Amino acid sequence: YPEAPLSGLMDFSASGSGTFDVPRYDVRIRIRALFVRAEGIGEVTGRITVRGKVLTLETEAASPRLSVSGAGRIALTPQADAELSFRFTESSLDPYVRTFQPALSPFTTAVASGTIRVVGELRDIDHLLVDGTVEQLEMRLFDYKLQNAGPIRLALDQHTARVDRMRLVGEDTQLDLSGAIGLHDQRISLQARGDANLGILQGFFRDIRSAGRAELVGEIQGPLRAPVFSGSAVISNGRLRHFSLPHSLEAVNGRVTFDAGGIRLDGVTARLGGGDGRGGGRIGLKGYTPGELDVTATGESMRLRYPEGIRSIVNADLSLRGGFRSPTLGGSVQVLSAVWSRSFDTGGELF
Repeated sequence: YPEAPLSGLMDFSASGSGTFDVPRYDVRIRIRALFVRAEGIGEVTGRITVRGKVLTLETEAASPRLSVSGAGRIALTPQADAELSFRFTESSLDPYVRTFQPALSPFTTAVASGTIRVVGELRDIDHLLVDGTVEQLEMRLFDYKLQNAGPIRLALDQHTARVDRMRLVGEDTQLDLSGAIGLHDQRISLQARGDANLGILQGFFRDIRSAGRAELVGEIQGPLRAPVFSGSAVISNGRLRHFSLPHSLEAVNGRVTFDAGGIRLDGVTARLGGGDGRGGGRIGLKGYTPGELDVTATGESMRLRYPEGIRSIVNADLSLRGGFRSPTLGGSVQVLSAVWSRSFDTGGELF
């Protein structure tokens, strides 16, 4: 696995007897410090026993952030028919997700407890059932906390991954998620409904701090690589702050709609620097990330502390267009008044 290289030192003892047709093997393994990239799994112990055409195993991994135990059997046949079960207790998931998704915010954490059961042919995913139950899930998105309300049921059956029941709750959040992802046809069908605190955004964008409330009804349908979003979110008293800017958007209110073209912002109002503003336009989506921008914003009597050392009161009529990573800012700014507060030394001469 080149994306997740393993490292560690393994001690083992192995013994065997019997005929080639009906062998008897016993193997004991101990890895003192197993790592996936830079993330430590800790000490891993295991026992593998072979009796004829059946392999049985017992394994346990333990570290301050991961506790997993498992047992089961695998038939030594071309189909590799298996029956395995695993138990994880108060285990941190985010370090291992971050191994495959480095862009995940370092302030996002997830600790879970539950069980996973695997039944079927390991060599043919169409004949494999993976059933998982998450009994306890606690997530922190910077300073915002989410947890599950009742067991979360996950399953992989006949090449389809399903979320049967998932309810997340937190301050101003009660969100229900369900749906399926087809691995054969590479199609997705997910639904989300409920109230969500905008603090959830902090778990996906590391440079943003957010608060407020959104009433969400949405769906994701279509090809997995090019899905179509639909639905809407009604935002109430939102707040959005980017680390690189001295001001935050306050009192964000309005309706955001999702459709095949992306995200439409018409009618969204906010306050910036004490002045009233209004936004509009569209944010295109390229898969699951923002694409082309065509956004407008107007504001009146905004008191700004930007650039550094300058305080001003301005009206603005702006547009942001182009690709998400390199957009073009246009429009006009009317400066009603401004003060340059930074002192400067002329060295005794004005020029």
